[in-house]
Amino acid sequence: MASAITLQAVDAIALRLQQITVANGYRTNAGQSVHTEPQQLPAGAGPRLTVWMDRVTLEQVTNDLREWRMQIIVEAEAASTHTTSQRQAHAVMADVFQVFPSMWVRLQVSGRELDVFGEAAEFRARIDGSLSSIAEVRLQAVIRESAT
Repeated sequence: MASAITLQAVDAIALRLQQITVANGYRTNAGQSVHTEPQQLPAGAGPRLTVWMDRVTLEQVTNDLREWRMQIIVEAEAASTHTTSQRQAHAVMADVFQVFPSMWVRLQVSGRELDVFGEAAEFRARIDGSLSSIAEVRLQAVIRESAT
């Protein structure tokens, strides 16, 4: 049995984020560490992206069409020193917005179109003693499918 369409959307976004490398013209190599489950970030590790579903709604648009509307979070964590972790978190955030700008990017999920766009980012306060900074980038995504 196939995974839920919402999990397939998370996986498709995670796969797209893997293109974030310096060799591909981005600021960081965050695409080398993309996860869909939380991981412990080892000290001195490069930036890491974790993709997870924050909210989902299913809306009946017409008798024949329904939409899965999702808010997906890309957590960009940059482990570094106290003098560079914020700079790294901002660079990773900018890379995520370069992949998913504030206009729709279309991906394919099980033969359906997944439209994704970057909406906003929030920076989490660094806990004293922590050697990392975290930016949470909020994406909006929509999958339309037949209601029958």
